[in-house]
Amino acid sequence: MRYFFPFLFTMVALFAAVVPSPVRAAASDDAATSGTLTDKTVPGPTKVGFVDIEVVLDSSEAIRSIVSEVDSDLGEQAKAIDARKREQRRAQLAFEQQESVLSETERAARQEKIATMLNEIDEMEYRFQKEVRDKQRTTVEPLLEQVIRVIGDVGKREKYDLIVRGEMALYGRETADVTPLVIKEMDSRVEEIRAAVLKVKGAQKTSKTPAPAKPLPLIP
Repeated sequence: MRYFFPFLFTMVALFAAVVPSPVRAAASDDAATSGTLTDKTVPGPTKVGFVDIEVVLDSSEAIRSIVSEVDSDLGEQAKAIDARKREQRRAQLAFEQQESVLSETERAARQEKIATMLNEIDEMEYRFQKEVRDKQRTTVEPLLEQVIRVIGDVGKREKYDLIVRGEMALYGRETADVTPLVIKEMDSRVEEIRAAVLKVKGAQKTSKTPAPAKPLPLIP
């Protein structure tokens, strides 16, 4: 089993859960100033665009530079788990081949060693999955928030009334595809985006768990 964590695909899945509110908020802000979405009395066409989020995640150098650091860290842990599993399988195979000629004491020692290795693997996998969840919270989700913010900034600058995800568009001209604009904007703000993600990560690391409430004094 390979443990290398596919962050780009994970971010696509997470995006569906976090994208609606910020995008609607951005659209509402535009509507408040232009009147194209909410004011039915204002004439004029509505400018709609779409973004292929998967292409943004896969093509933006800004995203790749941040995600590669996360993947590299998790990749090293995944390699350590795979190496330990191979070692355990070799030990198990050797035991099965030699079991008939081993003494009772030797068999017990081999079995105990294999059981210890399995426990170590379980512990490594547990720590790995915890690290994956931590990376999602401290890196992936803040990064997605930056993608959403950039989409909103591009929409305002280009005077779009509405921008939807590409998979929601059944038809659209090439001129309605703002994906290249979003990628270009992301890559021009790589240091700003990195700083924003690191700021969230730092805030989450330094946040302290609230102290437990003190018990109420007993009434005599």
